[in-house]
Amino acid sequence: MKISDVLGMALKNLLRRKTRTILTLIGVLIGTTSIAVMMSIGVGMDRTFESQLSRMGSLHTITVNNYYFGDVGNSSQPKSLDDKAVKEFEQIEGVEAVMPQLRAFLKFASGRYVAHVDVIGVNPSKMELLIFK
Repeated sequence: MKISDVLGMALKNLLRRKTRTILTLIGVLIGTTSIAVMMSIGVGMDRTFESQLSRMGSLHTITVNNYYFGDVGNSSQPKSLDDKAVKEFEQIEGVEAVMPQLRAFLKFASGRYVAHVDVIGVNPSKMELLIFK
């Protein structure tokens, strides 16, 4: 059997069963398109995740709070984080900057409109160093 005979027989069978051929072709197209769409969604999500991480600023930031949720014995007295504590943190080897923050969760209401806002007060001179945008 020659290659031309095999190709001729295959073409005859494809033309004889048109519905089956069309359905198979549609299935292959849907499968290929699905794979391409899933790959592009995955790449897009990866890029979005990386851009969000880069917008967060330094990934070497440590937040110190004046309270501890697990401190059962003395939870009514928050520890003091004053200017002296800030200076002590600045003296630690490897620390580039220390920026105290004052944070408040506020509720704004005007008529029927209500907004819950997280307000953070920081030292403007250190904002650029800690990559706040």
